[in-house]
Amino acid sequence: MRRRIWCEFLPADELAADATIALLQRFELEPLVALSPEAESPAFADALAKLSRAGIRLGLWPLLSDSEGYWPSEPTADAFVSRVHAVQRFAAAAGAEVATIAVDLEPPLGVTRELLGGPLRRRAQIFADQLAHIDTPERRAQRKAACATLTRLRGELGDSGIETLAAVVPHVALDLAATSDFWQAMLRTPATAPDWSAVSVMLYTSILEQQLPPPRSLARALLFEAARATAATMGPRASLSIGLVSHGKLGDEPTYDSPRDLERDVALARAAGVDDLALFSLEGTLRRGAPERWLRPYVQTAAIMPPDDLARMVVRATARGVGLLSRLRRA
Repeated sequence: MRRRIWCEFLPADELAADATIALLQRFELEPLVALSPEAESPAFADALAKLSRAGIRLGLWPLLSDSEGYWPSEPTADAFVSRVHAVQRFAAAAGAEVATIAVDLEPPLGVTRELLGGPLRRRAQIFADQLAHIDTPERRAQRKAACATLTRLRGELGDSGIETLAAVVPHVALDLAATSDFWQAMLRTPATAPDWSAVSVMLYTSILEQQLPPPRSLARALLFEAARATAATMGPRASLSIGLVSHGKLGDEPTYDSPRDLERDVALARAAGVDDLALFSLEGTLRRGAPERWLRPYVQTAAIMPPDDLARMVVRATARGVGLLSRLRRA
């Protein structure tokens, strides 16, 4: 059983606080610490070194500047490799031992803002534009080059004994269920070709409940079916990112109402066969009351199978539709 926790906005002094380190040790959590170019400060170097000296398994989460899109995708693969190398140098200079590099594959920041919060017409236009260009020679060439670049990075890190954890958008779970690359090509996020050590589908039910039509149970049905497809396809490399306990980069994402929401998601993930989980976020658990209220259900909840209801049937039918689209595209 693996329990990771994303850490995007926690200041260095709070990350290195004795109380934070004690929590990470007590609940055996691996923090995935965000490092944008602006975060490379002496205070963060000291924090990473302190975590490493405390024997905590440390993951780093390299990020691009906002102007570059923040998250890596096909167009920024080369820039992201350079960013990973810079993060490695920063950690080495600090004396911190890195166990995991998190590769957060998402469309660029501006595009993601529109996909999650823009008008429906604008979201439809983005998908239509991507679909129109998905198999042009230029797009195919860039996709091939990006996959090759990221595959080399994965191999280089693996040779150094560093695990790679690819965080991927929910649509990729449909690809996994249908043995397709349709959504990866649409969103320009190569999740499967680089053969990452682990693939963590971001199934944040707090966001899915807002994005999907009623009933609310549809979001958890999607979590379960997507987790099951990920486990079936990826085996021991299957992971799931769950949440949200706090806002992320967009600043206005809906969050869990209570630890009970987290408990339900953990139970479904484990029932689906995924025991490698990543919770968003460490700063949220520290600032929303006693952190133990969140961390106990996160590490202790047992598997509970969901009912085979209409919501699950809808999700499975959608996955079959994606599979059909993929076969038509390859025909």
